[in-house]
Amino acid sequence: MEKHVDNLISKDELLKILEDRFNQNIPRHPNIEWDEIVPLLENNPERITSLSYLEVSNGEPDVAVINGQLVYIDFSKESPKGQLGGAIFGDRRYDTTFIYHNGADSYYASRGFRAKLILK
Repeated sequence: MEKHVDNLISKDELLKILEDRFNQNIPRHPNIEWDEIVPLLENNPERITSLSYLEVSNGEPDVAVINGQLVYIDFSKESPKGQLGGAIFGDRRYDTTFIYHNGADSYYASRGFRAKLILK
């Protein structure tokens, strides 16, 4: 089932999804308990909204510790669905400037698009 960004997940449903993923992937955060995470999310609507957008775009946010910071990062193996934009780039050869356009779909096709949300 594909989710759409227009239909953000409710806070309660999102917390349940995140808790299930947290419990299924303990090796990602072996010294952290879910009870430590909930207060960092429950009273912060911006974090809930950010994680909801990430979830409905087929991301897989989960907790990790990176450089001593407790963060949510996207563990999705593939790029999220939807419009990502593109890039214009160029080079100069033979006294001529060549301009190219590369769509984000081709750029991100083999790369995971990652996001990081710092909790503390």
